[in-house]
Order: sequence, then C-alpha cells, then structure tokens
Amino acid sequence: MSVNPVNLTYGTLLANSQLSGTATWTVGGYEVTVPGTWSYTNAAGTVLSAGSGQSESVTFTPTDLTDYTKASATATINVLPGPRNPVSPTRTVLTALPRPATLGQLVSLTATVRNLARVGGTPIGSITFLDGTASLGTVALRRGRASLKTSSLHLGPNTIQAEYMPSQGFAPSTGAMVENVRARRSKSKAAPSEEAVKRAFHSTAMVIRTSPKTSVMRGLT
Repeated sequence: MSVNPVNLTYGTLLANSQLSGTATWTVGGYEVTVPGTWSYTNAAGTVLSAGSGQSESVTFTPTDLTDYTKASATATINVLPGPRNPVSPTRTVLTALPRPATLGQLVSLTATVRNLARVGGTPIGSITFLDGTASLGTVALRRGRASLKTSSLHLGPNTIQAEYMPSQGFAPSTGAMVENVRARRSKSKAAPSEEAVKRAFHSTAMVIRTSPKTSVMRGLT
C-alpha cells in the first residue's frame, strides 16, 4: 500500500477527504488494485503544528470486506506555515444543571472552550450566554471555562447559546443546547376525607349547664 503525501496550510483541520493512495493485493501471483477508502486512525478533526514530514496513522477500508480486510499505513503530512499570527480553531461545549429545570429555579450554565490545535495552549477570552436573542450575561474564561447562574428562564423550551469571543490567537465558536423548564407543582392541601370529618366530630366535647354553679362535660356520640 502507498499513501500520497498530504500538503496543508497551518490551521487546517485534518479531514479524511485529504487522503488518497493505492492499495494492492497479490492474487494468484498478480497484483490487484483494491478499491476502498482512506481515513485517519485518530487524528481527524485536529490541527498539526507547522512542519514537513510529519507522520499520521491511517486506515484503508476495502469496498469488498468479504474478500479483503482493513489495513493500516502511515501518511506523510506536510504543514506549511500560515499567517504570521495563526489562529487556532476552537469548539465550545455548553451544559446546564439541573435538566430539566422548574420555573423560577436557579440554573447553572457552563461553557467549556477547547483548542482544536495541538499548539496554542488554553483558549482565553469571554463567553456571552444568550436565551434566544436575549443576553443573560458575559463571563470571562478561566482555564477555558465560564459559568453563569440564572433563574429567568421561561416556561417551556429555552434555546441557550454560549458565544465564545476570543482573545488574539483563537477563532470564535458557539455552543448551543435546549433547556426545558417545567411548571411548579401545586402545594394546595387536599380536602379532608369523610372518615376524618366523622372522627373530628365525635371527639368534640359539649358543655351542658345544669345550674348556675355546675356544668357537665359530655362527649358527642
């Protein structure tokens, strides 16, 4: 098998579509070209640092998996320098607790920004939290994470977004989710049962006056 070298500009995400090559099997003493697809074994979706002759593991998957099996190979990746101040791509992930929430309950929103490049460190900047188009507040990132608490979410589904506004060296990104808010349960007391009313009635004492100076306590039956 042979994998064609991949030439990229710094900042480009690794993608399986960049790979090409030739896979052959020997059948009856003859080499047969086998059709199939190439894919990065682990690195797809990441950004390599600038430099030539970098190696990445790739996998060849034959179209005919009945007569042929998958095979591994190594691709050479050449990453050309990009702009003088390269920008690292990012991904923002948004979470909420509790899920679902009750109307008026305090909900904690947390946004985590990940650097998809292998260089550049932890993203810095700030996160603006939005409920639809209404801003809930802006919080500075600390170690790639920002949190905000709110009790203003409305009844039903709330479309929450976390917009990452980067400092120099990182690309912006947005995370989104839907937080469902349920109505509060009624706290009204249930009416007493008929049996409870009877017990209360029969345990009531009545005072009967028999003379100006004496009285008798009688229980109702």
